[in-house]
Amino acid sequence: MRAVTVQNELDADQGGKMPACPWPEEDEERLLVALGPLLEASGTKIWALDHNYNLWGRVLDQLSKPRIKKHVETVAWHGYLGAPEMMRNVKERFPDVEMHWTEGGDDYKFPDYMTNWCKWGATYSGILANGPRSITAWNLALDERGRPNIGPFACSGLVQIHSETRAITQTGLYWALVQHARAFHRGAVIVASHDANGELPAVNGTLVVQPGSSSPETGIPYSAATSRVFHAAAKNPDGSMVLMLTNPGDAREVTVACGGHTAKVALTADSITTLRWN
Repeated sequence: MRAVTVQNELDADQGGKMPACPWPEEDEERLLVALGPLLEASGTKIWALDHNYNLWGRVLDQLSKPRIKKHVETVAWHGYLGAPEMMRNVKERFPDVEMHWTEGGDDYKFPDYMTNWCKWGATYSGILANGPRSITAWNLALDERGRPNIGPFACSGLVQIHSETRAITQTGLYWALVQHARAFHRGAVIVASHDANGELPAVNGTLVVQPGSSSPETGIPYSAATSRVFHAAAKNPDGSMVLMLTNPGDAREVTVACGGHTAKVALTADSITTLRWN
């Protein structure tokens, strides 16, 4: 077993709507100190938090304590509350700490959840620019009504399996994840990328909650955000460079510059484009 977390979403009470197991910070720390030595021989790591961006202050506090930092070298993040940039607060203070994005998903009630790949392309750009080495979506497969689901909060799978026909349909979340996974190989290193005006791949005010949403999931609004092209770049182990461009708006032409070279690229509307070069 590579790693464990103390508790999934350890600061969630779910508003009393479903079973939860909140851990006050001091209780979690007592367990970390006790569990750490027991796992050392096995090589199993402890990943801290396993909860939302907005709890970055809790992570900073824990990693600042030598007795905790001794056993914790990785932070797991969820993307339901806060913004990806909040992870950078931890990364800048503790650059040696590994990060992974371990949960985030969609709501089958969204009218566009089968085709909202740009929402997720933009979301992934923000995640990868702020520290995490991997992305895990929640969850794998549900039916057309988001089942099975014992909780009161609606969700959807990477794929939808129809309860009667058993037909499998890929969602927008699936297509965005697949395109990024095919482009960024295991061991790739994220390379800083900026807009012409200096903006990073994602800005706090750009990723907002969809109007009328029954879920706290972050999404791309159908207004100001469509004027932006979201981006994530990496260098693969084979030396190739990869750039992902997410265009939630109309078709446009953009100029890509790298190492003194430039190229004009035509982006179709509502698309994710992969560029690769040596």
